[in-house]
Amino acid sequence: MVLQALLDAAGQSRGINMRWPDWKHKAIESQSLRWFLSDEEEDDFLAVCDMAGIDSRVIKKFAKRLARGEAEAKLLVVHFRDSFYRKRNTFIEEALDEQHDDGSDPPDI
Repeated sequence: MVLQALLDAAGQSRGINMRWPDWKHKAIESQSLRWFLSDEEEDDFLAVCDMAGIDSRVIKKFAKRLARGEAEAKLLVVHFRDSFYRKRNTFIEEALDEQHDDGSDPPDI
């Protein structure tokens, strides 16, 4: 949830919903930034970060960089997303390749 909200705040929601009109992508970007930066949304934001084991202060600071439109921050979000998917796919491939001594199927993922 936090990664998707960061991607949305960075203007990267188009990759998921390419058919949406531009105004909807802008609205999602604004809504995501409000979630990170608004005091009204603070309780929900803090709870999500706490459950994910993420330091909310670090995420807020990073979201401020996105709000300023820093290109480097936007690139970092995309690189993090890509590395996350590479790690996930590697884990899945390893689990599928795993063979048990008793000849049973690999574990379900």
